[in-house]
Amino acid sequence: MNRTDRLMAIVWLLRTRTRMTAAQLGETFSVSERTIYRDIEALCEAGVPVVALPGTDGGYELAPGYKVTPIAFSSDEVEALWVAGAASRELGLPGLSEALDSALGKIMAMAQPEKVEQTRRLSQHLAVRLERRGPEVLPSDAFDLIRQAMAERRTVQIAYTDMAGAASERLVTPERILFQYGAWYLQGADSRSGEARSFRIDRISACTITDSPPVPAPPPGGAEPATPVRIRMTAVNARWYREHPVFRWWEQSACDDGTVVLQVPQSGLTSLLAALLAFGGQEVVLEPRWVVDRLLECAQKTLMSYETP
Repeated sequence: MNRTDRLMAIVWLLRTRTRMTAAQLGETFSVSERTIYRDIEALCEAGVPVVALPGTDGGYELAPGYKVTPIAFSSDEVEALWVAGAASRELGLPGLSEALDSALGKIMAMAQPEKVEQTRRLSQHLAVRLERRGPEVLPSDAFDLIRQAMAERRTVQIAYTDMAGAASERLVTPERILFQYGAWYLQGADSRSGEARSFRIDRISACTITDSPPVPAPPPGGAEPATPVRIRMTAVNARWYREHPVFRWWEQSACDDGTVVLQVPQSGLTSLLAALLAFGGQEVVLEPRWVVDRLLECAQKTLMSYETP
């Protein structure tokens, strides 16, 4: 860090932390206390009212009433922040969107008029649309409680309904909050299964922080086991799988006989069966046989449901 940047950083530190000693400032910027003395003297000569207070609780602070000149943002920085704000609104987090809108409003108030006009023109021609599943707005109470529990290393009790409609109550020690496949997920150690599990947050109907000890993390076992499924499909369909928001994460390899092998995780078999049924005769599963049997069973049940008056 050059001296000019360090001088500005000292001013902002004194503004946010109120009071700091020369030793603390020197440790922060990896310089000697003598260098800090010279920096403070340079700030005072430049008109920054830095006050030195003696004693054990002393140190440097800014004189009351001194206002720091607002940070100037470049056009690219303003546009980048605006795009980030637009993306956050698509994530379904009302609290985060409101906070970003407030921050962007402050930035716009400090930006030069031409930069504001440029960003407004951009907003008329640029849109962010994320593929979402579940409700448009995520229940903020569960999301906020999970964040708090993760920060405090505590356990949450959740009422959860899975994709099949089965309801259960679980104790989970949150490890990570993840947005993937168009939805927010809670990942953590689950007391019911004793394994690391993922739960869609929009399927959590109730969430409370408990005083229960953290659920022991399962031993590392690598990634979720996958089953190779060989399918005869066209190049267009293979590309569809590569670009789909769910299937694109699966490993895919093309064979010399024109078939494609998908590495299907255990949790993704239902999604694959649904896609195969939707494509009808355009795709044919060759192996393994048990996947073929599951597909035939689903197809027969579908046919019977239409044959029944």
